[in-house]
Amino acid sequence: MNSSITYREYCPEDAEGARTMLNKVFPAAELSRELWHQRTAGDFTAPVALDGDKIIGVIPHRKVNLQVASGAAVNAWVQHRVGTDETYRGQGVGNGMQDCVKAILKNRADVLMVYRGAERSGPYKFYDKNGLHDVTYPKTYRLAPAPEAPGNVRKITVEEFFNRGSGFLDLFSRAHNNLGGFPIRNIQFYRDRFADVIAVRGPDTRFDIFVVESDGQLAGYLIAGAYRGMYKVMETVSENWDGDILEFLFAAFRTNGKNLYADVTPGSAIEGAVIASGGTTKVRNESATAIMVHIYDIASTGKKVWNSVPELENVTVKVWTPQREGVIHAAADNASGREIVLEMKEHALSRLLMRRLSLKSAIAEERITATGVLPGDLDYLTSSLTPCLWQYHYIDHI
Repeated sequence: MNSSITYREYCPEDAEGARTMLNKVFPAAELSRELWHQRTAGDFTAPVALDGDKIIGVIPHRKVNLQVASGAAVNAWVQHRVGTDETYRGQGVGNGMQDCVKAILKNRADVLMVYRGAERSGPYKFYDKNGLHDVTYPKTYRLAPAPEAPGNVRKITVEEFFNRGSGFLDLFSRAHNNLGGFPIRNIQFYRDRFADVIAVRGPDTRFDIFVVESDGQLAGYLIAGAYRGMYKVMETVSENWDGDILEFLFAAFRTNGKNLYADVTPGSAIEGAVIASGGTTKVRNESATAIMVHIYDIASTGKKVWNSVPELENVTVKVWTPQREGVIHAAADNASGREIVLEMKEHALSRLLMRRLSLKSAIAEERITATGVLPGDLDYLTSSLTPCLWQYHYIDHI
């Protein structure tokens, strides 16, 4: 590791140096001054690596309110663009910035999150080495052009989408009430993401939005982005995850003679509709975007994702890994002193607290062991951390 390099948190005076350095590393997705200002104006931070006064590394982070399961949301910071000046690569700069951001976000973050594919690649291995663990694997499907659009699908403008925003938000919320894995929506979420796509992908970018209505009420919609010759599903939702409505929407987007690409969660209703529509995919290493998570604050995250059951109200529940330990449920009245300790590796901790793991099954398979459990406790613990299907949309991580 280069001992002349120092690390600290980003400050506004770093703007031009950080932006310029990242544009050199990622020339295909340059950030204008306006877009950089937009991205850093809200909940933003970054570790900065410097050699003297020269910025030679930056990792931008954006905060989102991430729904983990119904009624459970955490404060997640999402990493984007690990950028290191090419003359400093291989000197531990990336690892130094990861250590720096862990200190920066102490007491500010529940979890760290990143979207990353190609599990055999160097970048993926970098995240894995720095303590981020996979919790879901949305895969990219290709849908070939369709001959004609169904008659019950209508195209609307972006302006109409925003004018009817509350209706779209209500439908999204109803459909996702029992799901997790996505930033909680508001209208500004869409305004920011649409502006982001256009700014990064180029001025020829456009959004096509189709809706299905029933008795004058919105029953489903699909947002796609067209840029650089690609047609990509940004988000699609239907009432009660009706598969026919989703298939109608996919068909409407495939009448322009181009392939439509959709990133969908395995086992979801959207994947079922994509497969029914003739969608094809490749092996995971070539087609999946792994969502990777590192639990920063065990106690804060545990408190937010724990689903209370009366039988464990007065029991303290802890987790233990070879690296650390923490309380995920504090007893309301621990006069008995009863305590359960769940012992596991870090990757199991990430999945457990992101509600992506069946505790009872994991214990049966010895991926997790437990101390202090009494008869019935495993069922109560599993109910407190019930696994939840995560629903991914491409717009989530733009």
